[in-house]
Parts: sequence; structure tokens; C-alpha cells
Amino acid sequence: MHDTTALRDHRNTTVWTLGRLLLGAFLGVSTGISSLYFYSLGPLMKPIAATYGWSRGQASLGPLVGILVGGLASPSIGTSPLSYTRVLVEHFDRRRGAALAVAVMGTGVGAILIPYLLVPFVAAHGWRSAYLALAIVVAIAVTPVAVLIRGAAAETDRARLRRAREPVALMSVVRTRVFVLLGTLFFLASLAVFGTTVHFVPMLSDAGLPVAEVGKIGAILGFTILGGRLFTGLLLDRFPAGRVTAALFCLSAAGMLALSVGGVKAALPAAVAIGLGMGAEVDLLAYLIVRHFPPSAFGTAYGGIYGLLNIGAAIGPAAIGLITTAHSDIRCRWSSPPSFSSLRRCLRSRSTGRVWRQGMRPPRRSTPDQGSIVSRISGMIGAVSKGSMRVR
Repeated sequence: MHDTTALRDHRNTTVWTLGRLLLGAFLGVSTGISSLYFYSLGPLMKPIAATYGWSRGQASLGPLVGILVGGLASPSIGTSPLSYTRVLVEHFDRRRGAALAVAVMGTGVGAILIPYLLVPFVAAHGWRSAYLALAIVVAIAVTPVAVLIRGAAAETDRARLRRAREPVALMSVVRTRVFVLLGTLFFLASLAVFGTTVHFVPMLSDAGLPVAEVGKIGAILGFTILGGRLFTGLLLDRFPAGRVTAALFCLSAAGMLALSVGGVKAALPAAVAIGLGMGAEVDLLAYLIVRHFPPSAFGTAYGGIYGLLNIGAAIGPAAIGLITTAHSDIRCRWSSPPSFSSLRRCLRSRSTGRVWRQGMRPPRRSTPDQGSIVSRISGMIGAVSKGSMRVR
């Protein structure tokens, strides 16, 4: 009887500990740089450009500096998803995909609330007051996040964490085929998706839509990002990661092509498609690294690939901004870099699925297979993309 009671108490403590970790990670991600900074760029870009007399391309270069610095420092940034996903990876063995999905849903909450609240707030009080309000949100969130994460981590198995944190040489991780493939894939993914997302709200405003409608469509984009987080986590626990990645990335590519063809009339379905694809990115990154790298290499691998993701997220908005300066038609903005990049990363994710399933071992190829054919098509799409940029 005593043993049964002790076992029940241990299980209750474990559930409470994991729940605190999950809640702390969710709050940390929702109030961190990946949420507040990225999703405030769109609503604030146009008023900042108007204040200083900048073009859209010039205004887009401002975030480029901040995101590049953040990307280079990402292995040591405490407010990035790296810190929180590392904690969850160390504590969740079963349903790891669902746990990661719940945590990174915090960015989806930011994607919903920030456009919906920030657009009318900026119209009433200005963009400087908006940044002050965002700073207050971060300051308020610091204490509860620290208490939840530190308190729960203190109750875990220290020996297991020490084994997971044995040092791994940086080059032994960077030189692996999986690191190169995942880094390339998520660089292209962030280049296309973040470039589109940052300019999505200004694009709707340029098209003459009312402020309220712009905020609503921006919130719909956030809802689909939130749904994409949870949906991806559930899929990853049931289906091969390569197929899930290819399907979701192709969906976001379809949304960008819809913008290219239909312009602002296709904004709503495009927001749904792009949001689902964007909601999958961080979730997929953490899950794939957990599958193919040992726990001791998780921080190194995640930090390196997340840095590449941030570099793509910096170049994408700047590229779209420069194209916006040259072309006023929204269809021209999405007809080359994002759409072609999305198609290319979609094909690359499908062709590298076999590599992911084999972990860190490179696949054997004695004859041309589907992967090599798809890789050639991917290269052709990249060449067409560069050609279209020169023409435009």
C-alpha cells in the first residue's frame, strides 16, 4: 500500500514538473524574440518608413541588421526557441513531437495577437509607443517564465542531464551530411516564408484595405500558424518526418503562388496556406535534430541550423522590400524569390527524406534514383529563379 502511494505521488510530481516546463516554455516562446520581434516587423515597417521618408526596400534593410546579429548569436540567445526546446528534449521521451508543438505554439499566439492589436494601436498612438508596449510585455513575462523553468528543472534527474550535456566537438556536427542538408533546407524555408510574412500586412495596407480588415487577415495568418504548430506535432508522432516536411512546405509554396497569380484577392487562402507551412518550421527543426543527433549535440546542431534559419529570415524581407520598391504590383513581388525558393525547398525536403531516416549516415547511391532526379529539378528551379530576378 505504501509503495503504491509513493508511486502515485512520484507520478503526480512528474506530471506537475512536465506541466510547469511546458507552460514555462510556451510563455517564453510567446514573449521572446521569435514572436514579438518578427511579427511586429510588418505592422511597424510602413509607419517607420513614413516617419523617415524611406522606401519599403530601405525600411526592410533595418531588420536585416538585427536579424543577422541575432542569427550569429543564436547559440547563446536565451530567449530563442533553442533554450526552451532543449529543456523539453531533455525531459520528454514519449510524445516529444506534441510537447515541442505546444511550446512553439507560443509564436502562433504572437502571430495572432500582434497584428490584431498592434495595427490599431499604432494608428492611435504611433510606432514608438508600440515598441514601448512590447518592452513592457517582455519585462512582465520574465519572472513567471524564470520561476516555471528553474523550479521544474530543479526536480529532474541530474545524472541524466549530465550525461546529455557531455561536450561534443563543433566540427564533428557541422561536417555531417544531415547538418548540411537541414541547414540548406531551413535557410531556403526561412528565406521564402519570413520574407512573405513580414511584408504581408504592409501589402494588404498598400492594396487599400481598411485597417480593421488588415488586422483581421493578419490574425487569420496567426491562427493558421498556431494550428500549424499543433498539427505538425501530431503528424510527426504518427508519420515519417520527410513526408510531413514535404507536404507542409509544398502547401506554403502553393500559398505564395496564389499571391503571385491572384494578388490581394487571394490573400485569405494564401494566409492559411503560408501560415500552416510557417507553423511547421521550428517544430520540424527541433524534431529532426532530436532524431538524427545525440542529446549532447542537440544545442550545437540546433544553434547552427537556427542561425542559418535566421540569416534566411534576414535576407528574405530585405529582398522582398527591394522588389517592392521596383514593382508596385503585388503579383510581381511574389512571382520569383519566395515561390521558387519554396518549390526548391519542398523538392529538397522530399529528396532528403531517406537521409533523415538513416540518421547521420549518408545514403548509398549506385544508380540514379528519385532523389537525384528531384535534386536536378531543384537546381533548375533555382536557375529559373535567378533568371526571373534579372528580368524583373
